[in-house]
Amino acid sequence: MINNKIEDCDSLNQRKTEILMRTKDFTIYYDEKYKVRIKMKNEEMKDIVDVERTVMEINNLPLNSNIRRNYGQDIANIYKIAYLSGNEEAIKMGKELKMHLEYNLIVYKKIQFILPCVIFTIISILLGSFLEFMSQELAYSLIYGPIGGILSIAVNQNQLKIDYKVENKIMIIEAVKMMALSVIMAQIGFIAIKSQMIFGDIDFDKNNYKLFLSLIMFGYSQNFIPNLLDKLGSTLDKKK
Repeated sequence: MINNKIEDCDSLNQRKTEILMRTKDFTIYYDEKYKVRIKMKNEEMKDIVDVERTVMEINNLPLNSNIRRNYGQDIANIYKIAYLSGNEEAIKMGKELKMHLEYNLIVYKKIQFILPCVIFTIISILLGSFLEFMSQELAYSLIYGPIGGILSIAVNQNQLKIDYKVENKIMIIEAVKMMALSVIMAQIGFIAIKSQMIFGDIDFDKNNYKLFLSLIMFGYSQNFIPNLLDKLGSTLDKKK
């Protein structure tokens, strides 16, 4: 009945779209961007408007073509369930699928965030090793600060609040900024140790490993040095 009336079943084929599902009442297909679309009579479309809205929310997720193809049949099944079992069940399935895809997007974004951090750490360690014979102060901060920074990200990755809508270049900038801060905090901590402002009762000259561990700690907890400077500033103000 509908095969003749679905506008443009032939035109769908001419546009080289891939048909996912076809019945006498509807045709579900990929458009040129591999988003799932449906064609059916206008009067019947009114009955599934809420389902179509749910599918559109999934279509609007920032998914690449491979992921869209992998989940295309699952999305098509939302329409199929609406047709066979009613809108309520279809909308429930659609929302569950959307939550699953959003979770995967967040995991993928976390990987995109961590990867520049790892690259920064490797480059920083290599640069620190090269500079070690010229300036130990800077070299140690370049080596051990990022180790603390990457350790902090690895340990606290579940607490990373990352929006999957954020552009990749912004993610990279934020990752580099965080790792650069770990170097800066380690360098300030190194100066604080050498000036005996902190850990004055520890002889770091006899045990370099205590120094290395301290620099890792400064890179790990980027609030340690700012809090220390705040306390120092408060102490100096009181003395005045």
